[in-house]
Amino acid sequence: MEGIIITGMYINTNHLIISETVKGKPVIGIAKEAFINNGNLEIVTLPSSLLYIGDYAFYNNFNLREITFSSGLKSVEIGAFYKCLRLTSLILLCSLLI
Repeated sequence: MEGIIITGMYINTNHLIISETVKGKPVIGIAKEAFINNGNLEIVTLPSSLLYIGDYAFYNNFNLREITFSSGLKSVEIGAFYKCLRLTSLILLCSLLI
């Protein structure tokens, strides 16, 4: 499937909502280390078009406390949420392959 891979963000926000599409193409992945060491993020909402989250994508996001996974997510790679010490809420609306 052709689509967009999110490689990072260039805004300072604590609530990130990743949209279903970018320029008419579905968002299908979050790249390896895309949001590494981001101390601002607290809440992340992922689109249903998202298929995977890469290695260490949210590594050391020490303020991240809630993430919502949608129905399309198939894979969360190694260390994607490692050192997210305040992460207390995972809302799973998907069928992950572990």
